[in-house]
Amino acid sequence: MNKRLCLILAFMLIFSLAFSQSVDLDDFKGGLHAFLEDINLSLPDSTLSGVTWSDAYIGQFIGVPPHFGVGLATGVSRFRVAGLAKTLKLVGSELPMNELIFPTIALEGRLGGFILPFDIGLRFGFLPEVQIKDIGLKYLHYGADIRYALVKENLILPNISLGLGYYGTSGNISYQFTLKQLIEIYPGTDKAEKLEIGFNTNVIDGRLQVSKSFLVVTPYAGFGLSYDITDSSYTLISETDTASEKRWQYRVFGGLSFNIAVVKIDLSGMYNFKSENWGANLGLRVQL
Repeated sequence: MNKRLCLILAFMLIFSLAFSQSVDLDDFKGGLHAFLEDINLSLPDSTLSGVTWSDAYIGQFIGVPPHFGVGLATGVSRFRVAGLAKTLKLVGSELPMNELIFPTIALEGRLGGFILPFDIGLRFGFLPEVQIKDIGLKYLHYGADIRYALVKENLILPNISLGLGYYGTSGNISYQFTLKQLIEIYPGTDKAEKLEIGFNTNVIDGRLQVSKSFLVVTPYAGFGLSYDITDSSYTLISETDTASEKRWQYRVFGGLSFNIAVVKIDLSGMYNFKSENWGANLGLRVQL
């Protein structure tokens, strides 16, 4: 009787441990998948943060002076990490926030059109791997757009343009787990492993913009409608998972530039009604 009781208790203990481990593993995977969904929601907004210049239309390239510009833009946007925070908490590591401020930096150029009233913009940026609260981050960003002037600015009327652009961002987020953390989730692991999360988004963006210059200040505002295709995935030991999202989004944006001779200091902000995300941008450029 004692042997049978001991055997039953042993099986109950083994089952209990296995069930407990399964629940922990499911929670762990669930948190990581939630983080992939966080990325898919936040990434298009960071990609579109600061893609506009204050002037809705910069003028023709052929002229006196020729109209073109080049500069540097730095921006930040809200980036949700609630899923990652939940995952790290399961292994005893605290991420004391549910969102990060995602940084972007890009070199921008814009060239006035020929004959027809349009201009063309190019944008490129990258971030070498940096650490933010034990999280490694790196990315590559690129984009191009064309804007057609529906109304050209004069003494009374503002510049009004309709634009169409393509923007893409790809990159990687990493987190180095310790051996102790992994053993709690994956018994039998014999070495520390790095969690690797890759992400990529492609955004087609249309926007209507209005601006008006007043001596040394150019305020502007606009509305944007975009369609984004975003996917992300993670790898940890033998575990992999992916998440993909396609969605329409719409936003408002606006700001102003301070114009000092040919130098423009641009301050702007945006808000996405669909994702409820925001972004802000500071740009410095030379523009003729």
